[in-house]
Amino acid sequence: MTDPTASPQVSEYLRALKPATRSVVSMLFVVALLVGIGSYIGKPGIDGLRTLPEHTVTVKDEYLDQVLTGGRRTKRWVDARFVHVVKPDGSIGSVRSDTLRIGETATVWEYPETGKLVEEKPGISWPLLLFGSFFLLIALATASGLVRSLRAPGIARHRLREAVTGPDATMIPAEPGTSRVRVAIASPDFPADSVWEVRPVVVGTRPIPFPDGVTAPLSAWSYRRWGWGSHALMRASDGTFFVGQLSSPDADGTAEPKGDG
Repeated sequence: MTDPTASPQVSEYLRALKPATRSVVSMLFVVALLVGIGSYIGKPGIDGLRTLPEHTVTVKDEYLDQVLTGGRRTKRWVDARFVHVVKPDGSIGSVRSDTLRIGETATVWEYPETGKLVEEKPGISWPLLLFGSFFLLIALATASGLVRSLRAPGIARHRLREAVTGPDATMIPAEPGTSRVRVAIASPDFPADSVWEVRPVVVGTRPIPFPDGVTAPLSAWSYRRWGWGSHALMRASDGTFFVGQLSSPDADGTAEPKGDG
């Protein structure tokens, strides 16, 4: 067997790296929700950066209309003063104003998408802009994590195949019945003469088991998944491949590879 990804244990490992469809749908929903919230909050904050059409108008008459004011718990309808204005093209618009008088000439700004006229040009609202940007940054980070999880099986498959031509390791016999093996990997990515334990990799919460007869003669190669040479591709005497997690057998924890990926 020359293709490690065809080995049953490696195939199971690669399948476990693929995120569940439900998780992908949930992540996409979260991203869409965060983008929507960020856009809704942040859009008013950048109105001051827009170039709005400017009109010189003449106030024609005034009238009262009700508008909704107050916060979420104190909303109420109140009377507000509006004026009809005549734009340069002869069309009639409406502006909310307490200061414009009938017959007066004034400058107003128009939102092209709604036709709404305002008496004062809007400025930048930094709190809204920063708050909206915060949600958009979270959405970007969530989307980046989703892309990484979707690419994980393909990246691991590619690097496992590359590892077949990688450096050898020296097998150190383990005690019969143990779920770990010890290897000394001859690779520039690791400290010289370092001895490593190879444990079953854990994807999610479940270890991907080693095959039976783990104490048989083995060869091993290190490969990088996310830039660290912390995995080993191992081959039993029958040609079956399996994947292990490298860690230091020392009591003080794990040693780190030299390579930066």
